[in-house]
Amino acid sequence: MRNFVLASLLATVSLGVGCSSATDPMNRGTVPTEGNYPLGPYGYAKGSVIANLQFQAKIDPMGAAGTAAYADLNTQTVNLSDYYQGNNADVGWLVLTGAAGWCGPCREEAQTMPTVSQKWEPMGVRFLTVLIQGFDETNQTPATPADIDNWQQKTKEHIAIGTDPKDNLHDFASEIASFPLNMIIRTADMAIIYTALGVDPNNPSIDPLLSAYVQ
Repeated sequence: MRNFVLASLLATVSLGVGCSSATDPMNRGTVPTEGNYPLGPYGYAKGSVIANLQFQAKIDPMGAAGTAAYADLNTQTVNLSDYYQGNNADVGWLVLTGAAGWCGPCREEAQTMPTVSQKWEPMGVRFLTVLIQGFDETNQTPATPADIDNWQQKTKEHIAIGTDPKDNLHDFASEIASFPLNMIIRTADMAIIYTALGVDPNNPSIDPLLSAYVQ
């Protein structure tokens, strides 16, 4: 937990410089796992094309302005190719967030997201929050669909909220205690244009970042 607090105070640590989890930042191959998706090489750092990762998520069918009860929604497979502009012309940018249910700063950031997602979704931005772990800080077990429901009840987000059964996002951060992980992905080519660990304790909202990076 001390490492987590330190990471939060450091706010935005670039994964291209600070993350030591991937010895080779371009080590995910060059060929998409399936479907229509940009070719690699795929990597972890800013400027890299992100691989076509897969998650299990619940999504409000009405989007950020919806009112769905997530406990009533079924989980569905979500691939990053679902957001690729070549498959979905309405999407220009993807905000991919890695979090843990027990992580206080992760929830603090997420509680700003309903307003942010409602503002930016009509401008072609989509939001996908992926829970790497659930709410059991002692055992730090992988997140489950029940954790999705719990997370949504606490944060009031009406975006895609998922779990990471293949533990993909651990490749982007060596310590779960460093989360939240935030990435802004340009869906025209699925390139990572911004990536950072932690939040600004004085302004946990991602809104200023979107204003700076999304054109």
